[in-house]
Amino acid sequence: MRSLKNGLRSLALLSLLLPQAARAGLTFNFQDPSNLQATLPGAYAGFVQAGAIWSSLLTDDVALNIELRAANLGGSVVAQSDVLYAEVGYLQYNIGLFADQSSLTDVTAYNSLPFAFAISALMNLTTENGGSITPYLDDSSSTNNFFLLASSANIKAALPDSLFPGLFSGLYAPGVVDSVITFNDTLLYDYDGSDGIAPGSIDFVAVALREIGYALGFVSGVDERDLNSPPNASAQGEDDLLATPLDLFRYSADSKALGVFDWTADARDKYFSIDGGLTGLTPFATGRTHGDKDSASLWKRTVGTPYGIMSPGTYAGQMGNVSQADLTALDVIGWNLTPVPEPGTWALLGAGLALIVARAKRR
Repeated sequence: MRSLKNGLRSLALLSLLLPQAARAGLTFNFQDPSNLQATLPGAYAGFVQAGAIWSSLLTDDVALNIELRAANLGGSVVAQSDVLYAEVGYLQYNIGLFADQSSLTDVTAYNSLPFAFAISALMNLTTENGGSITPYLDDSSSTNNFFLLASSANIKAALPDSLFPGLFSGLYAPGVVDSVITFNDTLLYDYDGSDGIAPGSIDFVAVALREIGYALGFVSGVDERDLNSPPNASAQGEDDLLATPLDLFRYSADSKALGVFDWTADARDKYFSIDGGLTGLTPFATGRTHGDKDSASLWKRTVGTPYGIMSPGTYAGQMGNVSQADLTALDVIGWNLTPVPEPGTWALLGAGLALIVARAKRR
């Protein structure tokens, strides 16, 4: 079937037709140790396309090394990512976000955060509360109140070397891999969404977009708390597992009432908010073990149209798109978004769209 798909993914591809100021921008070095370019060229090309889409949407001068692998992951697991992380002081990260403000969304989000050395949050499933699922206020000013765990890509965007010279130099060393992405090579994929997604096939570019999204920082420390607790394992202490920058915008009705974040793994509703919990923008999934059975590092699962590329499930026969919700989340954790075209450029955008439609018809 041949149809033109709407959404930010299409706009991102069209934006490549528009004149843009010279900049290095976000670049990807896809490392290919298993030679996918020869054995699965469609998969390698799919990652290159996904990288180009993210590069067209985010303007930060960041270079990322991502290693690509294929394996039989078993069952319905589509892909998995091993992301490089580093500890960051909360106040240090706060300063980075202050310097990074480049949109009204950034300003609102930054103003919602406490300017302090330590932060407080609702917590559960720790040795401090006997491994109980019942939430409690963690305001103990211990390690997990002082530090976050951020992806190396997120650090490069929010805390660049120009702001903190040499502090994260190890992340810039030659050969450092920001993420290893392994996809399940036993599943049926559609590697080319230009003519729609074949029935029964999985949009491979959507898979690549989401896995890269994890590397960019769309991850939650709640997943580690959820998985490393009874009945999976013994409860761990508050300081054994850290929250991520995205968790600075994770709230529940209970945490909003206390004026703190919500870092619990349970079935209560959690949501993304950039104004201190006053406004819920998009609901988060709540955890595979103690929550709604989906990773807390994703939006909540919906019937029909997903909230964005960072939603659970990869739907057979359905094209995935980067949404405004995805971009807002990345924006407030330190990435800068490509500006929306000025009114005078819409004519050129329309011309590009017409060109793509014409080419599609000729095919």
